Amino acid sequence: MTMGRKKRSKRDIWHRRNRRKQMKTQMNLIYETEQAMKYVNNFSNRKLSDVEYRALGKGLKFCPTPPKKHAFTYLRSSFREMRRKMRCTYHFSEPGDNSPLHPLWESSGYQPDKGSHGMETYFHNTWQELCKIKRRPVMNNMPDDERQAIAHLNQDDSIIFKKADKNSNVVLLNKTDYLAEGYRQLGKTTHYEKIENTSPREVQRQIMRVVNEMKVRDQLDKASTKFLERTVEDGKLGAFYTLQKIHKLTADELIRMEHEGLKGKLIPGRPIISQIGTPTERAAKFIDLHLLPLVQVQDTYIRDTPDFIRQIEGLRVPPGAFLVSYDIESMYSNLPHEEIKQAVKEALPNKVYTAPLAPVDRQYIISLLDIILKNNVFEFNGDMYRQKVGVAMGSKMSPEAADITMHKILKEILRTSKHTNKILWQGRYRDDGFQIWNAPREEIEEFFEVANTRHPFIKFVSVIHQEEMIFLDTVIYKGNRYKQAGILDVRTYRKPTESFQLLRADSAHPQHVMSALVKGEVNRLVRTNSDPLNLTNEINFFTDKLEERKHERRAIQTLSHEVTCKNREDLLRDRPKKSGAVPLVMILPFSPHRQNIKRALTKHFPELQRDPESAGLFPEPPLMAYQRVKNIGDMILHTRTPATAFP
Repeated sequence: MTMGRKKRSKRDIWHRRNRRKQMKTQMNLIYETEQAMKYVNNFSNRKLSDVEYRALGKGLKFCPTPPKKHAFTYLRSSFREMRRKMRCTYHFSEPGDNSPLHPLWESSGYQPDKGSHGMETYFHNTWQELCKIKRRPVMNNMPDDERQAIAHLNQDDSIIFKKADKNSNVVLLNKTDYLAEGYRQLGKTTHYEKIENTSPREVQRQIMRVVNEMKVRDQLDKASTKFLERTVEDGKLGAFYTLQKIHKLTADELIRMEHEGLKGKLIPGRPIISQIGTPTERAAKFIDLHLLPLVQVQDTYIRDTPDFIRQIEGLRVPPGAFLVSYDIESMYSNLPHEEIKQAVKEALPNKVYTAPLAPVDRQYIISLLDIILKNNVFEFNGDMYRQKVGVAMGSKMSPEAADITMHKILKEILRTSKHTNKILWQGRYRDDGFQIWNAPREEIEEFFEVANTRHPFIKFVSVIHQEEMIFLDTVIYKGNRYKQAGILDVRTYRKPTESFQLLRADSAHPQHVMSALVKGEVNRLVRTNSDPLNLTNEINFFTDKLEERKHERRAIQTLSHEVTCKNREDLLRDRPKKSGAVPLVMILPFSPHRQNIKRALTKHFPELQRDPESAGLFPEPPLMAYQRVKNIGDMILHTRTPATAFP
């Protein structure tokens, strides 16, 4: 009797423990599902299951644990590439050569002969060390049911996934709604025209005619020539797609649309035309290198947020001054081609000197620019279009060409305005501008009313306020510092629709990436908060959001302290980029199954440095750089979608 009671008692304890464990697991799944719903905007007719929400809620940048079987294959191919580079250095470089890498240099894949005896010995011994590294077991960070859910969602042709514009959320749409928004934008006959056929090869021949003439006149260096002469094998067209602007919707509108559906209403999208693999891609990059210096010397140029803050905090603003911000509506897609060419032509000198590229005549840059603008041909849902007005947002040279053109338009507006002398300071970052006015509100409103009549396509949307103004990711306001010294204060701006879908701690990323995520964001918060109290609140808020993404609070606080103990002025200081020779790097797709690779690479390196034939070629041991493995975004986001019949 007693023995039976004891046995039943042990069974009861085991069952109770098992039930508690199951309940805890179930509660964790419920909590994770609720959290995941914040990061997924489902506007489609498909009802997502809890497993699908949890899979998508991990984020587009989340990397599932790669298969263990690929770890050795990745390691072998990466080591062979490093060995190839070192052999090339031995055969073609001189000791002490610290020249920087050419901006248009591309690897040829050339396989040279073997190097010196010391080098080959280093390769042999290092490979033996790498082979000794055992693959360690790692817990899978994404359950099988979630991986299967991603695969099933990818097979559903009635829906489409997109990354939200200026947000990290996953947007799920009916394919018909997505196509309707795309065709709505392409229906602007002033900007786009539908075409029946095109010839990418002909575009390539036009570019090569200009390139060959530049070669004859000795206006291309060797690296630039190789870069531009590399032909396009498949003659790919550009790809048109949109990023949904959910930040333009209020929180109530978002909730209503997700529960009730779009009901015929379309979510506005930012039009992007991908130029990857097109005949004009390389010419656009070549032009961009020559146009960028022209943008950087503009009197209203703002490079980034720290540059803006440095300029703003160097001003003494008088009492009563108005803070003004403006947005140029659809700047990229509203600039006429002739205006772009004329503005670039006026901005360029007759002979363009852009180190380390060879000097080139202005006419050749204009000729290439003309070919690119006239041949911006792309496809959408199987239909072909040509852009008649504007530049492709996915082209490398578009930001600089648009900046130069917009600078000319704004200069003309300012030249003819009677209120220009009332502007105390102004700056512009792409299509967003900031001004400080010492004038009545009526005169500022009149200035923008007149500005909106000066161009058939370019329109300005302005916001005028006397106390505070949002610009980029900051709020500029008149706080305590302004009252004491006339210097505007700064604090971080957060969009109302921002969901803070930060990278989860269990993603298959190296640990230094997680540390850089924390330090980089805290660095930004220190720069964008002039008031210590605001900074403390922002860091606490950021820490709470990181904790929701499975980061440890103590580790966050330690990394945050490393940044906050530095002087804010030092963090805001402009630091020039380092130049010099490119270090020797072994690039390896990240796998958590292998560790101590760096130790294996450096163990026999002193023997290589003692080799007289290769002495001086490799002053420093190889560095390790990890390549990101496939993430969820790579699995579900597609620039080109299969053609679908559309009414």
